[in-house]
Amino acid sequence: MDPLFTFSAIRQLTRRLFAIGVLSWLFCNPPVLSAEERQGHGLDFERWVRSTFFENYQPAQMTQKWDIPAAANQHFGNLAATVKSSKYGSQIDLGDARRQFDIASQQQSFLFIIGFWKPQRKNQKQWVHAVAPTITARQYRKLWHPITSADLERLDAVIKDRSLSMSEARQQAHLIKSSPPFNLAIIKVNPKIDINQRRLQCSLRFADFFQYLAPDENAQLPPSPKLFNRPLPTRLPVTPRHTTDP
Repeated sequence: MDPLFTFSAIRQLTRRLFAIGVLSWLFCNPPVLSAEERQGHGLDFERWVRSTFFENYQPAQMTQKWDIPAAANQHFGNLAATVKSSKYGSQIDLGDARRQFDIASQQQSFLFIIGFWKPQRKNQKQWVHAVAPTITARQYRKLWHPITSADLERLDAVIKDRSLSMSEARQQAHLIKSSPPFNLAIIKVNPKIDINQRRLQCSLRFADFFQYLAPDENAQLPPSPKLFNRPLPTRLPVTPRHTTDP
């Protein structure tokens, strides 16, 4: 056999195997948005909502209770509003669990404005859907049943107990959240424990959002997505956010 032919064949085979390996790695490790990029997307959507529908209302502080206070909502029922964004089909992050539980405990309806996106290239996404249902206190409380304030305090205390290592805190928090009453509730609590944070967040499954909070809205993608009859922008510029909500 010609040695040159053998060498050429081996080289071609090596190149093909390398290409297959690269494609396999990309398939198993698709590009994802970092936490800062996701937060930046949400902040830019909130800015667009405020400037488009609420006279460019500017919050006094990023950690205030409502993204849009009732006094700043002159056109959509004079209700306080929360503004969220989420990847279409994925769970919806609601933020601090105890704060959301406090909202559920109050006799107050509010506007839940949420934009859904699908990822495009790095640092970009396409806005594909948005809804703004009015949420009653009864609807929001139902998500938390049978969790009580004392239950949340108990779990939060474990998460923030600095006498526990991160591994111990994660293990104990997981055991608590996987047991009654937490595993019986519609809403999901999410302990965040790492070197930078010890927080108790909460989230809602995509399907549960439409079933329990937006039953009159269609979860399917509309051909021309709108919010309050205004077309959604195809894309929004990304401004990475370097702080996180408490």
